[in-house]
Amino acid sequence: MIRIYFDWNIYSYIRNEKNKSFSEIKELLVQNKTSILLAYSPAHLQDLKRSYFSSEKGKQETVEDLKFLSKLTSNHCLCYHFKNKVVYPNIINPFEYFEEIYIKNANEDFFDFQNILDKNEPLGKLWNSYWMMFKKLPTGIDIDRFEELPIQYNLVNNLFKKTKYNNTFGSLMEDMIDLFQQPDEFEKIYKTIRTNSNKDLKINTDNSKWGNPFEYLDNILQLNKLQKSFFELTKETIENTNKEASRFDYFSNLYILLDVFGYYKDKKVANLMDDASHSFYGAHADIFVTDDDNLNKKSKALYKQLNIDTEVVYSKEFLASIRRRKLFKEEKGLLDQIEYILGKSLLLLETIDDELNPSQVYKIDPLLFDFFNRMQISEYENSTALIFYKKRSNYSEFMFWTEIQEVVRKFYSELGIDYNNKELFQEIEKEELIKCKWKGRYWRFKNNYLVLNYLEYPFGLTFRIEIKKSCNNVYS
Repeated sequence: MIRIYFDWNIYSYIRNEKNKSFSEIKELLVQNKTSILLAYSPAHLQDLKRSYFSSEKGKQETVEDLKFLSKLTSNHCLCYHFKNKVVYPNIINPFEYFEEIYIKNANEDFFDFQNILDKNEPLGKLWNSYWMMFKKLPTGIDIDRFEELPIQYNLVNNLFKKTKYNNTFGSLMEDMIDLFQQPDEFEKIYKTIRTNSNKDLKINTDNSKWGNPFEYLDNILQLNKLQKSFFELTKETIENTNKEASRFDYFSNLYILLDVFGYYKDKKVANLMDDASHSFYGAHADIFVTDDDNLNKKSKALYKQLNIDTEVVYSKEFLASIRRRKLFKEEKGLLDQIEYILGKSLLLLETIDDELNPSQVYKIDPLLFDFFNRMQISEYENSTALIFYKKRSNYSEFMFWTEIQEVVRKFYSELGIDYNNKELFQEIEKEELIKCKWKGRYWRFKNNYLVLNYLEYPFGLTFRIEIKKSCNNVYS
């Protein structure tokens, strides 16, 4: 299946059929449910949160939005495990997830550190002892240096009122909490720092003249006598401030810093934070669709820098992107698809395989059975092996069960019951896959072998055809 990630505006446009183009997208999605997997993420729930808590009408509209999201994605979610700091695939109704994250916690003040727990309870006593310790620990910040800032940075000079009075981590945390609880003030300060620092660094406000933004910013930093690239400087800053930084921390910081340095600037800080999350989750899909120009351009630049092969497209480019991957309007048989692939695929590499046999690697376009995008042909003494797999050069290191089930279904529809009397993918096979004991599917036609299996390394889900050299046809 082709995994797709839409930002919220695209879902909204499809739901309301904003124009003919979005009606066509909706029709394509409905007609190709076995070929396309749409996934939502916590970033979509964050988009909807503001409306839900704004008014009773907003709440009702949000519930309808969540129902639509559930219907279109079939509840496939790129969830985030906050403790382990990883993205994982899940099937959960968007409203249930929304309720779990926001509604059950709606009355909790996450920024009230002093009162986060009842001081009379054991955990409360423990937290309170930590808080008292924070109030005593010095920050190491030279507050007097703020007085030396140029006049255009006066807003920054006025930020740390409590820290100036009592230079401790506790006071610094309170100042930061006060700032976060005043979004308008935070917005003003952020824009002031961005505008003035960009002027001081002589950054060109016309982003179209930058070329590669990372290379452009490298040159800017060199001109200002910083002996590090933009990427190295960002990485070092993150590592110095967060020893346990996750992939999300690195990605979102890079995204936000592109904005700080003036690359396709967002007008609202809240939008910037949300878009950084969408860009991160989009990197777990084959195609990321957004009509937000700032989000589109930043994502393309960051994906290129991080070697993420997710394709970023505008909605007007989406249908062409899908059709390029899925050539056959009416699904052709396996043999027809392989015949087409053998005649049309692009040779990427001539090499030897792990067993030192001559091999060739091809890029498959369109995909075989809407999934496999690579074909390796290895020559053995008595046979030729065609190995089909999906190369993912993005953040996705997992598959949804639906993706595996659908691949198995397509092979079963084409080849029938396998040699071990296995048919469609069964629930029990999930446990077998988790324990690396899955037998997959196996077919034999005379002396030719067809095997669908899961190889943890290096290919993942693979389809292998072993053709005896005396045979001229897979089915002969």
